[in-house]
Amino acid sequence: MASSSKPIITLVFIPILVSFFGTISHGVVVETDNITTTNVGVIIDVNSRIGKEQMTAMKIAVDNFNNKLSLYFSSSGGDPLQAAYAADQLIKEKQVQVIIGMETWAETALVAKIGNQAQVPVISLAAAIGATKTTQWPFLIQMVTNFSNQMDCTAALVHSFKWRRVVVVYEEDMFSGNSNMLAILTDALHNVGSVIEHHLVIPPYQSLSHPLEFVREELMKLNNIQPRAFIVLQSSLQFTSLLFSEARKMGFMGKDSAWVITETVASFLDSVNSSFISSMEVVVLQQGCWILYYQAISVVINVFNLTYNKLEYWSPEFGFLKNGSNGKDDWRKSLGNLKWVPKGWAMPSLEDPLIIGVPGSAAFDAFVKITPSTKNSNKTYDGFCISVFKEVLKILDYDLPYKFVEFNGTYGDLVENVANKTFGGAVGDITILAERWRGVEFTQPITESGLSMVVPVKSASKAWIFLEPFTMEMWLATGAILIYTMFIVWFLEHRSNPEFSGPWKDQLGNVLWFTFSSLFLVHKEKIQSNYTRVVVVVWLFVVLILTQSFTASLTSMLTISRLRPIINPTNKVGCDANAFMSKYVQDVLKYKSENVKLIRDQDEYLTAFKNGSISAAFLEIPYAKLFTNNYCMKYTVIGSTYRFGGFGFVFQEGSSIADDVSEAILKLSQNGTLKRLEEMWLTPSSECLDSQNTKNVDSLGLESFWGLFLFSIVTSSICFLIFVAHLLRNYRHHQSRVVDIHASDDSVWTKARKLARYLSDAEIKSQRKDPTTGQEVIGNLNS
Repeated sequence: MASSSKPIITLVFIPILVSFFGTISHGVVVETDNITTTNVGVIIDVNSRIGKEQMTAMKIAVDNFNNKLSLYFSSSGGDPLQAAYAADQLIKEKQVQVIIGMETWAETALVAKIGNQAQVPVISLAAAIGATKTTQWPFLIQMVTNFSNQMDCTAALVHSFKWRRVVVVYEEDMFSGNSNMLAILTDALHNVGSVIEHHLVIPPYQSLSHPLEFVREELMKLNNIQPRAFIVLQSSLQFTSLLFSEARKMGFMGKDSAWVITETVASFLDSVNSSFISSMEVVVLQQGCWILYYQAISVVINVFNLTYNKLEYWSPEFGFLKNGSNGKDDWRKSLGNLKWVPKGWAMPSLEDPLIIGVPGSAAFDAFVKITPSTKNSNKTYDGFCISVFKEVLKILDYDLPYKFVEFNGTYGDLVENVANKTFGGAVGDITILAERWRGVEFTQPITESGLSMVVPVKSASKAWIFLEPFTMEMWLATGAILIYTMFIVWFLEHRSNPEFSGPWKDQLGNVLWFTFSSLFLVHKEKIQSNYTRVVVVVWLFVVLILTQSFTASLTSMLTISRLRPIINPTNKVGCDANAFMSKYVQDVLKYKSENVKLIRDQDEYLTAFKNGSISAAFLEIPYAKLFTNNYCMKYTVIGSTYRFGGFGFVFQEGSSIADDVSEAILKLSQNGTLKRLEEMWLTPSSECLDSQNTKNVDSLGLESFWGLFLFSIVTSSICFLIFVAHLLRNYRHHQSRVVDIHASDDSVWTKARKLARYLSDAEIKSQRKDPTTGQEVIGNLNS
């Protein structure tokens, strides 16, 4: 148990000491009645509780395990010089072979020096402050782990509960041991990202004439600071009892408070009366939390219901271990019956809510809008940032009373007022900047941020832009398919369709009119051949795809051409009227100061654009979205985006609220709430989104339509071949009948002319002699 840690170590160590000195002892021993006795010197404070317990434990150990040890007790009185004198006397007068004891490291250091000189082993029960070297104290044996391990355990505990700032409480001693302890604790806390906010230093209890008044005055100073995580580093039993009692009365043991007590205080628990524990019990009843540990890296203890229970083990190698196994899970859940985590920070209450500053001069009221009430002096706060903050409060696992206060200064001054603790936090469209980071805690960004250029749109005149939707290869291929389809339609229709017959000029004009009018689906000529109908259906499908693609591409090109502005570097530009933005535009973007106009709100931007005082405006991304949303057909965003830290909320440095709010913002982002709020307040319409697309639209090429063209060519060719085959079959049939009736002696050239005339004309005529008259007669081959 914590209270009897040193006596237990002593009790366990004595039997080991007997065998140890039985093997190495070759010095002075006392022989009485043939019994060899080893002299052991013990230096303790016989007037202290721990000293009395150690004396009793040692005597019991000698009586129970081995009476060959002769114990010589000497009291140090808590004085290192007295301890050194006692060691010298024990070595010279009692001729002790080993010295054991020493409650403080100051006593151990002096006794170890004397032990080195006399070559007498010194066994210390005090934790070493700092690293010990065997070359410096070769005869020193430490039974308690190094004090730095205790501080590492404390720092690990602080880190686990996310206490960024702590208050250290300790009682001074006259030998400057506190300075070394503080240095070790400070380094350990620094390694886990925490710092000491305040030192509550109490002089030695015995030196105070009015200790109660002194403790009250020191505790009153804690009302002016926010941290509520206390580390009691070193103190006497009297001071600890008084401290706990007064801290409970003054409200420093509430739900938001946490106290970490080191081994020097934890060792009192077994011997104190119930009134001492009752101060802790009241804290628990008020949902306060006490966490203690003893033996440096052994056990973490939780005081609960007048008792204390072992919760966790800790080691430098593995950190916190639960029940002897690696406790990588959230071991904080095992803290007794506690169902909450102490914040270690002064939390707001209904009587004392968190004062949150809200910018009263926001450039765009979609982020923060403050509306005075017509009935009373209260004001209504609304906007994207306010909505996000209210959604965050729904996710937090504790109540956070707050009060909005309008602030009409600059954003930099608003952040500064959080740093100097005028405000507990700030909510609004506050850009996270490196120069604002000092002295405050920013939360996770609620929006992306960066700088974009907004410009008026301008139409660009291009006389031949209507040709750009298709590439040159695409236009040539389309013309070739058109001519080929025109020929197929004429060939299939001119033999039987009067509208495609007659003189060749009329035929050419009709077929050209039919084919071109089909591009606009206005042709009125009747089609008689089924083959032609198939060809025309496929061609109309091709025409539909081409016209729709052409229209869409041309529309995009005309729109983008309209939105393509012309920016002259010498023209004036506008930017937000704050020091950082103006400096960034001039120093980073290299605009001259005379060409930069500072603008304060949305209406002033619009006025400056209309009267021509600025040619462009540099706005942060959320502002640019809002501006183009309201005037998307007149203004657009162009150019590169220069990234910043985003918009975030601000809280005091070290505040645990900032970490909780950041975690809540991440949850809002993951569950879609943040996106929903952005769509409600910030997202432009689809028309504006299209207008902000500044990428060039590529002309459509043949690679996008070659499959469609191939389908049309194949279909037309198949219909043409089938029709030609049908004509050839009819021609051969008529030719065979003519040969049967009249012997034919036509030459090959004559036959070819007849075939060509048959394929091109509606009927075929032939010359032959009448058998009765002997004269040539023109006959119809089809009849």
